[in-house]
Amino acid sequence: MGEMGEHWKATKDIRKAYSVAKRLRNYEYAINTLRENNINYLLKNDGYHVVINHNSNLIDYWPTTGKFSVRGSGSYSRGIHKLMRKLSND
Repeated sequence: MGEMGEHWKATKDIRKAYSVAKRLRNYEYAINTLRENNINYLLKNDGYHVVINHNSNLIDYWPTTGKFSVRGSGSYSRGIHKLMRKLSND
């Protein structure tokens, strides 16, 4: 294995720990943002999937990645701030 391969192999555990911690921070920040803005939501799949009922629309949201979609639209977007803008514009 080359020098770069050795580097990536040696840092695998560090990168994995960073990724797990980042997803946890994303989750906590997103849920707190929903609570602070009085958004009604249901937690599904141990909190990895959030269903928001807003103005007769169901919105699927995954807080660890920030991905969300209005059910039936077939399109996805990312980010809690984009989601909040969408909710305030509807």
